Amino acid sequence: MKKITFLFAILLAMCGTAFGQTTPKLLWERQDLYLENDVPYTLLDVTASGKTIVTVLSGFTGQTMGYRIFDKDGNELNFPYGKVFSKLKRGNKVSWIATQDSLFIFDKELSLIKASKHFMTNILASNEVVDGLIFHTEKTIYKYNFAGILLWQYNASQKIEGFANSKLALFRLEGGEYLYLDSFGKEKVKVPTMGASGAGFGGGALSVIKSPDAGFWLIGSKEVYRYDSTGLRTGYVDFVKEKIDSNPYFSQKGSIISNNNEEVNTSSIVLVHQKQDGFYLIKIDQSGQYQTLSIKDSNLFGASEPSAYRVDDDRVMFQINANSGAKFIGFGNFKAANTSWVKQLTSTDYFSGFSGNVFSVLKEKPKVSPTDNLAFNEVIGYDLDGTTKWSFKDETIAYPQIIADFMYINHGSFYSKIRLSNASLVWKKTKPANSHNAYHFFVNDKESNDYWIYSKDYGVETKIDFISKSTLETTRFFEYPKNYYPLRSNYFIDVQNKTFTTITSGEDGTFATHRLRKYATKCYYPTNTSIEVTGATEVCSGTQVQLSIAQQEGSSYQWQMDGQDLTNANSNSFKAALSGAYSVIIRDQLCQSSTVSNSVKVNIKPLPEASITTDIKGTVYEPFKVRMNANTGTGLTYQWLRNDSLIANATNVIYDAQVSGDYRVKVTKEGCSQLSTPLKISIAIPLGTETDFGSEQVKIYPNPNQGDFTLILPNNFKNAELLLFDSIGRSYPISFSDNQIHTEMLSRGMYFLKITQGNRNVTRKVIIE
Repeated sequence: MKKITFLFAILLAMCGTAFGQTTPKLLWERQDLYLENDVPYTLLDVTASGKTIVTVLSGFTGQTMGYRIFDKDGNELNFPYGKVFSKLKRGNKVSWIATQDSLFIFDKELSLIKASKHFMTNILASNEVVDGLIFHTEKTIYKYNFAGILLWQYNASQKIEGFANSKLALFRLEGGEYLYLDSFGKEKVKVPTMGASGAGFGGGALSVIKSPDAGFWLIGSKEVYRYDSTGLRTGYVDFVKEKIDSNPYFSQKGSIISNNNEEVNTSSIVLVHQKQDGFYLIKIDQSGQYQTLSIKDSNLFGASEPSAYRVDDDRVMFQINANSGAKFIGFGNFKAANTSWVKQLTSTDYFSGFSGNVFSVLKEKPKVSPTDNLAFNEVIGYDLDGTTKWSFKDETIAYPQIIADFMYINHGSFYSKIRLSNASLVWKKTKPANSHNAYHFFVNDKESNDYWIYSKDYGVETKIDFISKSTLETTRFFEYPKNYYPLRSNYFIDVQNKTFTTITSGEDGTFATHRLRKYATKCYYPTNTSIEVTGATEVCSGTQVQLSIAQQEGSSYQWQMDGQDLTNANSNSFKAALSGAYSVIIRDQLCQSSTVSNSVKVNIKPLPEASITTDIKGTVYEPFKVRMNANTGTGLTYQWLRNDSLIANATNVIYDAQVSGDYRVKVTKEGCSQLSTPLKISIAIPLGTETDFGSEQVKIYPNPNQGDFTLILPNNFKNAELLLFDSIGRSYPISFSDNQIHTEMLSRGMYFLKITQGNRNVTRKVIIE
């Protein structure tokens, strides 16, 4: 059973999504003896850039001896620190090695950030905290930032026994005191030994749990201390003084209900306090106020400590067994104590696990013969109120496996996946032929795709199948080329770099060697065929539509419009300048495949015509206007401009200009606009402004007239230029002889006669009847 558990733990690290029937292609393989004949190595991780980092172990002890790093092509990178030093520490942000006189800091790719000399003698331990690295010797604490610069050191007066909590600058001192430092190396508080015992469970060190506000809880066998982030004690509970129970001792192994061994995400701490006929659940808040919930049942006498799961700040789920063999599940609610309960299961029920807010319980299948192996035929889900939430039945249910919110059930000849929230069946698959009944494991990724790992026997003919979430189809993902020794093996499915890396030992009985292999699994992943559009797909002529598809390593591209290849359009992006349906063909030489993307329809709308016409020729004189006409058409709108500035409220097809300037019209249709070429308009002088002619006068008679009239000009205007025009500036031909003016075909109305002699002029009204 230990072998199965170990292999299962390794497999849980896998994630990814795979599709297709293509066999993974071997990229490279490494086989050698390293350090000593019985030294295996196991995969640690694959970095974002694709480096493979391998941990070298010492025989069966599991002690880390060093690290090896391989690039994408399987070439071992020079990492002398990994072979020489066995104390590489790996944090969330950096990795580091502290030798006797030097500090080496590495990034997540294990590339060296900083190598510097230090004066930390006899380093005992180090930890990564939020903003740097903390080291301690017997009596000195040092802090470095992630760039390898020493920030401060603290000299303690007592011997430092170790870190009390790796997430805080909190240390346990000789004699039982706890030292808490701030981010500048200043002492926040030194917690003295005090209270009923000052000891943790079994008389050892106190348990230290980080709280969400960066404070902490100190938890002993008979008391609890609460400190905030400044080092101020905000709460304390002494169970002897409070007389919570006549025998106020927790169990030897500790009774902290926490889903994390070092920190909680709730504002309180919950403890379990054993009693003869049950136990207390004790909730203590940050100020030291506490609540107790008594869980009692006459059949709980001599019960072991419960397995518990903290749902939130007020609710706890638990499972417990009594000495008599009685089995219980239960629920405690500090906010509504009357909803708390404990429920005894029948002797044929077996607790399976907590999943979200559901207890899962297996019901034993009745035995035909006393020698029959234990088997089940029903899975029951109990809600937080103790009632049956759902029930899943089958003829035979064995070896269930819970991952997240799903349960995988062995039916003998079948495997099923059910959703624990409602027991709905996700899929049911026939068990592969010649597969061992015990060696079946499942791993699912964040998208709920499944990997099904199974063997003919222990490490014999191991295969991995993939079950797609979207299609529920099963495809062969990987088949080991040889038998192997699974206790020294590891798997890693790298979704980002689309590779599968495996390390085996004991292939064909050669336990002294180990093999590292990396395979390309690109062909299993769906090709990204979705074209992304930057902006709108319907634009005006002169604007291009930016199309792109995610870059995929090793792929080539051919863009098409209306199914025809476009010349020199071979990158993962394209700018469309013509209307049409665009798609791209993605070709992959490795997979020997081609995929056509979705089609994106692009509409490049034409710009409307924009032009101006006018009847005016030459110069117009104020107050007369120049009438301009824009081109007409269906669905057109207009905006007139003078000297490229918008004219307020000038949005009609006609515009009468009153002042000189360069006029344009902006014509818009269906959101697309175009400006006309400029039309220069000259309106020379204001109407009614005349040069003084002295005592001599211009005379017109008769006025009104029928189009012929007499014009008497002063003597100095005998050779004047005459111009007849209407109110909008249109000019008309006239003849002038012997003081007589003759016009032809004039309509009735008001006209203007302008008389110009040199730099002098005068304008007179003429009325035509």
